[in-house]
Amino acid sequence: MMQFNFQSMGDLEQMKQEFIRKQRINGALLGGSLLVVGIAMIMAQLGEPSLWMQIRMWWPSIVILFFAVRLLAGIGTVKWTLIMTVIFGIIQLQKLDIVSSFWGLFWPLILVVIGISMLMKRFQRPAVKPDENVISGAVVEYTDNDQ
Repeated sequence: MMQFNFQSMGDLEQMKQEFIRKQRINGALLGGSLLVVGIAMIMAQLGEPSLWMQIRMWWPSIVILFFAVRLLAGIGTVKWTLIMTVIFGIIQLQKLDIVSSFWGLFWPLILVVIGISMLMKRFQRPAVKPDENVISGAVVEYTDNDQ
């Protein structure tokens, strides 16, 4: 008969709390964004289009800010945030008439992002090989009572 004793069940509770925290941050960001866009659209229908026009002009920067907040909150990854920043940065430059062609700038910047990503992987410290007796941060003791 095999028996497993988890010495650190608190790790499971900590992971659950972290998941709930991330869900709350994501929900707050998305809810706040929908609220602002909805108010802007209502104001545009009532004859005050200035807020809606500003949102239409600056929405790529709002998306970049969204990903930056997620990264600072420990939810997103650097690679994903960098990719989204490049894509929406190009869209923002196009909306501001600084760049005339999205695709003309997109592919060279994608090559730059891939190059940076490859360099970051090259200079990362190697991952520590996990101990056989550790499962998700909990120490497991194995005893075989069939002897």
